[in-house]
Amino acid sequence: MYYKKINIDYEKIYGYYIDDYKIRRNELICLCPFHEEYTPSFNANLESGLYKCFGCGAKGNVTTFVAEIENITNKEAWKKIERLNG
Repeated sequence: MYYKKINIDYEKIYGYYIDDYKIRRNELICLCPFHEEYTPSFNANLESGLYKCFGCGAKGNVTTFVAEIENITNKEAWKKIERLNG
């Protein structure tokens, strides 16, 4: 399967799904969207697009993030990322 390479604004993509977050250096930090919690444990690297939740163990890249949140395939998620990225 071929995905064309595009420059992705990771903050824009993650920010579309996450309302309240902080940026610390090149990390987006917030409450995990995959489980209920009171202390932020979700980190997304804004240079690589990789994310990890230290609470529930969810991890992946921006494509798998959108696919999991939207409950769609990775191919559909990639198309959505292209649209959101502009």
